[in-house]
Amino acid sequence: MNNDPRWYPDEYRGDPAGQDPYAPGPDPYAPRGQDPYAGQPAYAPQEPYAGQDPYVGQPSHPGQDPYAGQDPYATQPMSQGDMSLDSHPGLFRPNPGSYGHGFFEDPQSQETVVMPPDHYYAVPLEHEPTEPKKRKKGVVLIVVLASLLALGIVLAAGVLLWTKVFSNAGAQSATEAVETYLTALAAGDAPTALAQTAQLVEDTTFLTSEFLSAAQRDYPITNIKVPEGQQTTSPAQITATYNLGDVEVEAHFTVQQHGFSWLLDGGFMNLNVTDLVEKLPLSLNGVDVSTLSTVALFPGVYTLETSQPYVTMTDPELVINFPEGSPAFTWGVNLTDEAVTMISEAAAPHLSSCLARLEMLPGDCGFGIANSEQTQVSVDSIKWTLTSAQPDFTTLDWVVDSTTFNVAEANLEMTIDFDALTPNRRNFFEASLTTHTVRADFSDLDNIQILFF
Repeated sequence: MNNDPRWYPDEYRGDPAGQDPYAPGPDPYAPRGQDPYAGQPAYAPQEPYAGQDPYVGQPSHPGQDPYAGQDPYATQPMSQGDMSLDSHPGLFRPNPGSYGHGFFEDPQSQETVVMPPDHYYAVPLEHEPTEPKKRKKGVVLIVVLASLLALGIVLAAGVLLWTKVFSNAGAQSATEAVETYLTALAAGDAPTALAQTAQLVEDTTFLTSEFLSAAQRDYPITNIKVPEGQQTTSPAQITATYNLGDVEVEAHFTVQQHGFSWLLDGGFMNLNVTDLVEKLPLSLNGVDVSTLSTVALFPGVYTLETSQPYVTMTDPELVINFPEGSPAFTWGVNLTDEAVTMISEAAAPHLSSCLARLEMLPGDCGFGIANSEQTQVSVDSIKWTLTSAQPDFTTLDWVVDSTTFNVAEANLEMTIDFDALTPNRRNFFEASLTTHTVRADFSDLDNIQILFF
């Protein structure tokens, strides 16, 4: 045996027990019950499968030997320089524990040398080995997650539909559906109230227990009565009575059977606030609704507020008696005390300025001589005189214009006399005017415009 260190590392130069741990194992193709190495030296060079036809039992083509003239087990010689892994990309390491150690012939001794399992040996390859393509795990993961999300949404919708429509836990009659709905409202239980209605809703901002409880705080729903013996075929018209605060309400509900349950056609009111918010920035129970076109509301009483500067809501209560009715509210806006003070501080000096003008028709004052172009007077002789009492603008009853919400008017009776000399200064021209209104435009708070007319 060749113990050349080029072929064996130190740990493979001998076995303390006197046996070579890397001696070739039994022939896996030998017939069972026979020892292919019996009576032979452990390391004696020999031809593999000596005395045996290695292809016994293998299918063959008649008249043709596919391996004629070739030794199918011939090893390829390898020089010491060929041991470099870099110079042989076709070098492979046998799998530990598998059959077949590496064999090659020592070119000097012509002996067959067995390579240990952790050494490389040369195998002629037609093509370089390539690594298997890596799967795009990230894309697969995203697709899987998206599918699970879609499935979850479908299942949730199915559960909701089953619970609301086909579940035996729903109302078993039209009157039961109405009574359950009104009882839930009185208790501030929005989910239960919504579960009794088949009405679709886009925005549930105000259909929560928090807002429902706030709507019942000062005006609770009490004394609920839903008489039995009403219509039992679908759709059924059910009448109920209850108190909203101190006001008795008679409500009419349309109830239909859906699967095993009865559901109300309408359980809340869709209030169109487009016209309101276009004129005035509004909030409902402290929530800004300026960006909404409609708001869905349960029966109850809600509070309107505005963020418009220097105005405040009058009659801010919005009353929803029952879902299928009409809202009851007569709202308006008033000037704040601060706004009244600002307007008064602007109106008084403006009136004094108008009275001092040497003009028959003073600009931006609102009063004057209508036919000033036909009347010839000496300009330097013009005199305006307030003959009525000096007005107190802080005590006036200001009304905010409901179309703009930045203009306010008040009734103001004033008498103003006009005197002037004719151009020849021999005759007098006299007139007496009466104003009835004062108007304040506070769209520009730094430059409030005042008119008297």
